[in-house]
Amino acid sequence: MSDPYRPGINASCWIVSDGNPGAENQCLGLSEALGLDPRVMRVGHSPMLRLLPPQLLPARLWLRLAQAGSGNREEKRPFRPPWPDILISCSRKAVGFSIAVRRLSGGKTFTVHIQAPQVPVRCFDLVAPPAHDGLTGTNVVETVGALNRVTPRQLAEAAKVWGPGLANLPRPLVAVLIGGATRRHRLGRQDAERIADQILALAERENAGVIVTPSRRTPTTVIDILQKRFSGPHTHFWDGTGENPYFGFLALADMIAVSGDSVSMISEACTTGKPVYIIELSGGSGRFHRFYERLRQDDRIRPLGERLETWYYPPLDDTERVAQAVRDRFSVCQTASN
Repeated sequence: MSDPYRPGINASCWIVSDGNPGAENQCLGLSEALGLDPRVMRVGHSPMLRLLPPQLLPARLWLRLAQAGSGNREEKRPFRPPWPDILISCSRKAVGFSIAVRRLSGGKTFTVHIQAPQVPVRCFDLVAPPAHDGLTGTNVVETVGALNRVTPRQLAEAAKVWGPGLANLPRPLVAVLIGGATRRHRLGRQDAERIADQILALAERENAGVIVTPSRRTPTTVIDILQKRFSGPHTHFWDGTGENPYFGFLALADMIAVSGDSVSMISEACTTGKPVYIIELSGGSGRFHRFYERLRQDDRIRPLGERLETWYYPPLDDTERVAQAVRDRFSVCQTASN
């Protein structure tokens, strides 16, 4: 959905990702900021092909091998001309496809890769990695967090839809966003009980309302516990049925508490400009800690404690900053080619 308040680009666009929602949403967020109507290409390839650097193979050969391995698993569309004006990719599996299309188009396809590509950044026209990855280059635009689809317009529309159904809850209203276990973080039954205890005690102390949503990654056992614990008159738990209220929760909340496993959810919460509390989970990594530290330094996040506070900070604007960089560079490339 394009936003009439953002300057658009008149161009064809492909989005290439491995189908992971977190990666694909970053591409969609950027395409929406640019006012594009993209064709989404979900790709994969054989484990053996991952060992072959795509930048070192002839583009047609790599593309043929990759598509033979799995191709577009869902859409079954081969990569072929006419090539798009802009290609936005995210995830390691998408890297080779982006490089191949750029070469086969004779450099006419403007390629943008989100996240660290694990190949030289010169293989793309623009790379948008998070700052905690430490990439540098003249075509690199660092982001603080993950690109996303959160905009003031999106939130305003969601508030209209979900506001009446949540109007009975007391204020302040706390949105609780729960992720799941990952390779770096653990989220089990004991964690669910601890989170429920902490949030409910805080809500009682502050006379606050609570709205809770799990994610696709939340274990069923955790969902069962949280749904049972957040069943009181001052709480609302989304059980996964019906329309997803995620944007409505972001729009209506006075403050947001996010489990510490998800860069995407934390980034989306900070894009609202509202106070964001981190629900700490066991585990982590150096990259996650650098991400947290940057947000703490900017006073965008604080650890969830025993009191609710209100503070202000400039909302994250990573998506719009990258979109503006694309507008500027794409315009220069178009002028040069003409």
